[in-house]
Amino acid sequence: MLPSDGGKPLFPNADAPEKFLTQSDKVLQTYFKIQKALAGDSLDEAKSAAEDAAKQLSIVSVDTLSESSSEIWKNLAKRIGSSFQSIGEAKEIEPARTEFQKLTTTTDEMVRRFGTAHLPVYEHYCPMAFDNAGGTWLQPDENLLNPYFGSSMLKCGEVRHQLATAKSIPLKEAGNQAVKAIVNDYLAIQAALTKDSLEEAVAHANALASSATTLAETAPETPDAALQLKSLRLQICRSIKKPFNS
Repeated sequence: MLPSDGGKPLFPNADAPEKFLTQSDKVLQTYFKIQKALAGDSLDEAKSAAEDAAKQLSIVSVDTLSESSSEIWKNLAKRIGSSFQSIGEAKEIEPARTEFQKLTTTTDEMVRRFGTAHLPVYEHYCPMAFDNAGGTWLQPDENLLNPYFGSSMLKCGEVRHQLATAKSIPLKEAGNQAVKAIVNDYLAIQAALTKDSLEEAVAHANALASSATTLAETAPETPDAALQLKSLRLQICRSIKKPFNS
């Protein structure tokens, strides 16, 4: 799903039905795995993810696309596939990182043209990458993890844009109860802080983190929904950890 920001798009949108987007989301998820592997300085994991990505790319069907959208996808898939192959064959991590920037450019175009079925997508930017020429990458969240520097400058960069927004997730009863618990825990933190009670606020913050974990565990059995809820849990726990557990 594409966000509506009123700005002029870089590329014309390409119409695509839910069935196609669900398949292209799986390709995007493998891109995220490569990004995470490079941020973790693991060439082996990046190569493994690239091989998996090539498989996911090969099974995307254009049968449900219009003729114009099909041609756009075929052009993108050719370039994306070439980058997957290059990363999969890389002997050292730096060439893989260079190729990843090319992959990002093409994947960015894919998201801007087609959108996503369920996945949120954020564009990140590091001005110091590639000898200060700058480099971009995509993540499903705002928890910046720099794939170009890895552990040496993991948090170098900034979030630039949200390219795609997540659709709502249908939850089962256990998930709905977890959402209610999260809201109640949040309100309890607010009430504790108005009473200047740090002890109560910390207790409710820990309860909120537990509720967020429960919500993630109740995710529907689809990779996209599971990723969204895990990402939400991570954001909640990260926002709690700094002020209440420092």
